[in-house]
Parts: sequence; C-alpha cells; structure tokens
Amino acid sequence: MTLDKTNSDIGYCLGRLFAVLEKIQKDTLNITSIRERFYTTASTRPIAAFPHLMRLRNHHLAKLLHSSKTFIYYENLLAEIIGHLPAGYPAQLSIFEQGAFSVGYYHQQQALYTKSESTQLQTEGALR
Repeated sequence: MTLDKTNSDIGYCLGRLFAVLEKIQKDTLNITSIRERFYTTASTRPIAAFPHLMRLRNHHLAKLLHSSKTFIYYENLLAEIIGHLPAGYPAQLSIFEQGAFSVGYYHQQQALYTKSESTQLQTEGALR
C-alpha cells in the first residue's frame, strides 16, 4: 500500500500528521526525538500530545524563512492533513484507530523520504 491522501480516518490522519511533524523537527534541528518521546501518547491519547507538538512545530518552522519552498511545502502538507480532521483532537483512539495511526505514520514517512530521495537525485543530476 501507498499513501492514501483521501483517507479521512482519524487514526490514519493523525499518524500522517505525526510523521510530518517528526520530519519538520528533523529537517530544522537535525534530530528525531519526538518519536521516542511522543509516539505512544500521540497514538493512544492524541489530546495529550498534539497541542504540544503543534506548538513545537511553530518553533521549528520559525527557523525557516516564511517564503522558502520548504516552509511553504510543510505548511501546505499540514493544511491538507488537518483538513481531514474534525475540530479538535480526540481524547482517546480505539485499538483499530491506533492501528490506522501506525499505517498512516509509515505511509506518510515512506512518501516523505521517497520524495526526498527523488528530489536529491534530480538535484545531483542537475549539478553534473
């Protein structure tokens, strides 16, 4: 399976959102600590994790120029994912939604890193 941008399952969308927030942190700070600190809470009790993670996102994105392509890319991607979410984060995810969270997380991660590798190859080709 590959990333399903039309899937509006709450668990799937929150998993995608978590993957993007992790990638933003990695790209701006060159670390990947939110997975170790927040994955369990985000996948079981989203209300306890996502408001904090979204505040961190503001801090991380502030390191990018607001007009940069990277900043615009992440803002558009976040808006697309959040557009599938209801108004507010759920207090708890069911076991089925937790499974969808994992799938959404890994689908989004694969898409983010596949795109990065393909962009890198294009850039390297243009330099030759």
